[in-house]
Amino acid sequence: MAAFIAFANVGPLPRTYPGPFTPRDSAMATLAPGGSAGTGGSGNGPNTPWNPLSDMAANRMLGYEPAPGPDGTTDPRVRRRINGGWWRGIIGLAALCVTEPVSAASYTWNGASTTTSAWSGSNWFPGTLPTSGTHRLVFTGARRPTNTATANYNLDGITFTGSAQSFTMQGNSSSRQLNMFGDVVNDSGILQTIGGTTTGTKLVLNYGTAAATRAINTGSGTIDMNAQINGGSAVTLSKTGSGRLVLDNPPGTGHGFNGTFRVSEGILDLQGSIPANFVVSSTSTITIDPAAASRQSVTVGSMNLSGTMDVIGSMTVNESLTLGSSSVTKFTLLVDPNSTQLLGYGDGSSFGGTLAANLLGDYRGADLFNPVVFQILQQQAGAATGNFSAVTATYDGATLSFTQGFDPNNPDTWVSGMTASGQYLTFDQQAGQMVVVPEPSTVVFAGIGAVMAGWHMLKERRRRIRLLRPACES
Repeated sequence: MAAFIAFANVGPLPRTYPGPFTPRDSAMATLAPGGSAGTGGSGNGPNTPWNPLSDMAANRMLGYEPAPGPDGTTDPRVRRRINGGWWRGIIGLAALCVTEPVSAASYTWNGASTTTSAWSGSNWFPGTLPTSGTHRLVFTGARRPTNTATANYNLDGITFTGSAQSFTMQGNSSSRQLNMFGDVVNDSGILQTIGGTTTGTKLVLNYGTAAATRAINTGSGTIDMNAQINGGSAVTLSKTGSGRLVLDNPPGTGHGFNGTFRVSEGILDLQGSIPANFVVSSTSTITIDPAAASRQSVTVGSMNLSGTMDVIGSMTVNESLTLGSSSVTKFTLLVDPNSTQLLGYGDGSSFGGTLAANLLGDYRGADLFNPVVFQILQQQAGAATGNFSAVTATYDGATLSFTQGFDPNNPDTWVSGMTASGQYLTFDQQAGQMVVVPEPSTVVFAGIGAVMAGWHMLKERRRRIRLLRPACES
């Protein structure tokens, strides 16, 4: 600051001079193009070659710009005063005097208190966690693994170290809030839990509304996010690390995050509804499993899938569902076809990539009047565009590949190869139904087409020929 004050009290400089800080003699101050190379500047000696970039930038900061030389052309080595130039110079130097914000204080959990597991007392090193300021929390060791936030805090991040055992962070009321200005990092390689499972132990992670990108890095371990996540549309959360993030169903009010949720690495296990817009990378997996949180289904804002989506339970995508060309959408179909594994989608949706179903039941008793029908896709508003590039199903001990266009009367329908028990599966992607049929004749009656009918007639003809053959014929 003293240097700044001294500079502010300097008297007026000559109207033209060659160097940004040190005036030269008058001859050099009006040197015409083609003069000697001793017009440098930037504090260098008189024989230093002139650097137009550094000199011009420095002079503009001080309030000077290139001026016409003796021959009337603009000579960048000749300076003239810019209106308000001194104030520009003063402001520029003042900016140099501003220091970076002091880093958030780091507090490490040691669980040393003999009376409480609260975020108070002697449980933190180097001292009691203050309610004012922004803090970086570090959990390590194994003492008092279940701990309780008893006030609202601003946090620059939460880290579980490589030596941390499994911790559970929880609140002491339904409104206990942690304002997040940094990342969550799990370096332990094991399970870490954030948020309690009851209203009285609830935690809220609030990411605010200002544009920001924050990471939830599972490392190779697991983070069970029981906490309610809130945040505005300008906020991006990025799930990183090869491990698993469980986005649970928080107690009380559900998640209020409507920004972008990127699954950049590893696995996201979605068990609770959240109005986020999901983007799943080609190397990542999102699992839809509401039953794990005792729910019938989950709801999200939108879904853009390049990786794998494992649909174990039902999900509704309120806006567009985009299944990219590299995506794999897997359905696990329970024994009871009335059990719901339904993927609903909104307007502007498009299909692509591979659809793969795993049928867990035995449906060899299916017939025309008792079809086994799984409703797995359902439009909420507007039909989807695009087309799957492949459809497969695991059933009756085999993985079946489907062919589209097999039925000329219904070219959008996919038909599988025959199972070991002589059954077939069909899939209509617009109706969103996968059907188990007992034999090709039933496929025909179900409307699959003339090609299958011809195959059935040929099969029946061969059967009758075998019955008419003499018994002695080999």
